[in-house]
Amino acid sequence: MNYRHAYHAGNFADVLKHACLIVSLSQILQKPAAAFFLDTHAGRGRYDLTGEEAQRAQEWRGGVGRVLGGGDVNPALSGYAEAVRGDLAADAYPGSPLLLARFARPVDRVIAYEAHPEEFAPLQAHLASFAQARAVQGDGFTALKALLPPPERRGLVLIDPPFEANDERQRLCRAMEAALRRWETGQYLIWLPIKSYDETRAVYDALAAMTGRPIISLELQIGRARSDGRLNACCMIAINPAFALAQAAPRLVVVCAAQMADNVGPMGRVVTIR
Repeated sequence: MNYRHAYHAGNFADVLKHACLIVSLSQILQKPAAAFFLDTHAGRGRYDLTGEEAQRAQEWRGGVGRVLGGGDVNPALSGYAEAVRGDLAADAYPGSPLLLARFARPVDRVIAYEAHPEEFAPLQAHLASFAQARAVQGDGFTALKALLPPPERRGLVLIDPPFEANDERQRLCRAMEAALRRWETGQYLIWLPIKSYDETRAVYDALAAMTGRPIISLELQIGRARSDGRLNACCMIAINPAFALAQAAPRLVVVCAAQMADNVGPMGRVVTIR
């Protein structure tokens, strides 16, 4: 495995992913009952934006840097902005496991999986001060079999693979089929790069065939395909989406597209998969 998220931390895809996560968390945590949160591909937890990796392409400048870079934050992204503002002031960006740990209450449980040893060590360190959070070194796809359904019977699973292997989408679909057999009523957020719409549609169709539960996808394209091959489009698939996310989604993707447009042709839309 060669993927390092530090090169991309805080980019447009992170903004969409974490905005969706925070809207969903905010609704789940309105109820006093304990909740379970699983991050299957957690990364290192927090990223130094002054470090060599982040500085190489400075993708964060076109993502979180534009959202918080000047003037008032659009209300559609206010919860997200509040969650990351302190880190950005310290030239850092919080990953999803750190956000989960910060939002979780003492009664909740956060488990973050990371397979790469060089990423796992800092992940452990960043989560060490949170009694309700635990880092596990291993393949996050296996956690979908091992940990579901959770005894809490409520919560959220975030699935954000690196997609560096050719069969990653197939592995994702197999893992989701197993997960939905175990916990069909759980909330799932799945991040997916959009490089080919045919590939993306194949994932949509596969997920729709697995369950009768509601599924939506928030698609974001920040401009036309780039000559340097860098990603210009992604989506967040939500299975059993929180009502707050389903309501916020149309405005959220439009605002993201407008604020983080890389060149002509930005687009944000919500696709109802089932």
